Amino acid sequence: MSQIRTILIDSDPRLRIASRTVEEITPDVTAMITALHATLADFRARTGFGRAISCPQIGEPLRIVAVQLGGQPVTLINPLIVWRSEETQLVWDDCMSVPNHIANVRRHASISLTYQNESGKTCHWNHLSASLAELIQHEVDHLDGVLMVDRIEHPEDLQPISQHHKLIAPRRSEHRIKLDHIASAASRINPTFLASPQYRSPTLDAALGVAESVNIVAI
Repeated sequence: MSQIRTILIDSDPRLRIASRTVEEITPDVTAMITALHATLADFRARTGFGRAISCPQIGEPLRIVAVQLGGQPVTLINPLIVWRSEETQLVWDDCMSVPNHIANVRRHASISLTYQNESGKTCHWNHLSASLAELIQHEVDHLDGVLMVDRIEHPEDLQPISQHHKLIAPRRSEHRIKLDHIASAASRINPTFLASPQYRSPTLDAALGVAESVNIVAI
């Protein structure tokens, strides 16, 4: 049976239900996480965009978010924003569940959050970049039954999806890691570097908006 689920759209009342906290990572929850990532990957393959999706968008009121920023997929279970910057920003936002519009919404320029990973370990993302911060705020809104259209301040802040290429795509393309750049860089890496130990830094992941491994070489 296909793991890809139907993405609910804004007319569906299930999107307005506040999601439940995940108390235990059971086999059913693990299966739901797999379906959530599969649905996001399918949407990205079909449309060329889409950075994250939440469980309520596939009809499951659980506090789980799947994130894909070009590196290793990340799962946020019970994400909780624990700090918000005083500075805010207006950003043009899009949403899989609001397919016909984009919205100009006000978000905090940076946030910090805690969440559990798929092993149940508590993780921390501190002082996220503006791009990643607005994405996570969007997804946490979904978990609370809030859509981006609820946050517009003026009627003109809601625009047709045809404006996506003009108002959203150029801003996000600046943050993409392109496959041809990776391939080019690989040809210039010293072979000694490839055999060096690798480390992960959650803080660096959050700052870059991707999951990165760092190699350490003694000189």
